[in-house]
Amino acid sequence: MKLVNYLKGILYGFVVGWVVFVLIAALQLGAPTQTSHYIYQVDKIHLKFASSVKDPKLVIVSGSNSHFGISCQQLQEETKVPCLNAAKPNAGLGVEYILRRARLSINPGDTVLMPLEYELYLNDYIPEEGLVDYVFAHDPPYVLTHPQMFAFLSFPRLIMGLASRIKPANYSISYQEKYVSANGDYTNNKEATLTKDQRLQIETWQPMEIFFPGETVGVKAVRDFVKWCQKNNVRLLASWPNTIFYEAYKQDKYQEAFQNYQDFYRQMQVPVIGHPLDFMYDKSMFYDTIYHLNDRGVRQRTRQLIELLKPYLKRSS
Repeated sequence: MKLVNYLKGILYGFVVGWVVFVLIAALQLGAPTQTSHYIYQVDKIHLKFASSVKDPKLVIVSGSNSHFGISCQQLQEETKVPCLNAAKPNAGLGVEYILRRARLSINPGDTVLMPLEYELYLNDYIPEEGLVDYVFAHDPPYVLTHPQMFAFLSFPRLIMGLASRIKPANYSISYQEKYVSANGDYTNNKEATLTKDQRLQIETWQPMEIFFPGETVGVKAVRDFVKWCQKNNVRLLASWPNTIFYEAYKQDKYQEAFQNYQDFYRQMQVPVIGHPLDFMYDKSMFYDTIYHLNDRGVRQRTRQLIELLKPYLKRSS
């Protein structure tokens, strides 16, 4: 009898715990958090620009390397082609979600430039914390169609979501939407404002491990996006992310990896713009991560892109 009561107690505790978790998790849906606020505001800027432009446009799609590395405003002024920097400020959203949101800003006849971060191709079945945080706060329909997301809610994220229900989050964080142009470019990554500590931090960064991962969820998401572009009369151009140059990247293993990425796109008949080393720069051109250029780096990166894109933009005009 004692064993039966013990087992009943365990079952009862499990049921009560599960019900409490479901209730707390449900409260996360639509509860804005400090960590998701900037991405949400930038996403609104993307949608606003896309809805205001009727002519064929150039759309930049990637994680944060383009948000902090390309000036669509400069590109638009010099080429006379409308340009939307639809790159998301956090690659932690994952490539599947980044490309899903990008579709909302792309119309038939547009040209898409896609310089994805190398890590995005590695995305597999486990969603990163940034995606979980964002979709619970600002995209409940995505959560409801992907119920597995509930399994990845961490305890700190549950507490943060509950706290935002009680008291609105403080949104004064390092990145603010007031520094984002109408084209979607971040404009406050100024070399002149870098602190001594930031400059010292930059010097500690090391080369990345870069390799083509084969078939992953991330690679499949890219394949699906290529097919979507082809089906919807969207010209897609692949390219490379801006990052720090290291002599190590000239080694055979890196050159082989770069060739594998290039072959991946060419097998799908997607033109590849430039070479990886074209967009690798000295540390002095970076801001706060290995993928974020400062304003001097942005100008150089954008100038290079303008020259490479001219043949394609002429054909689309």
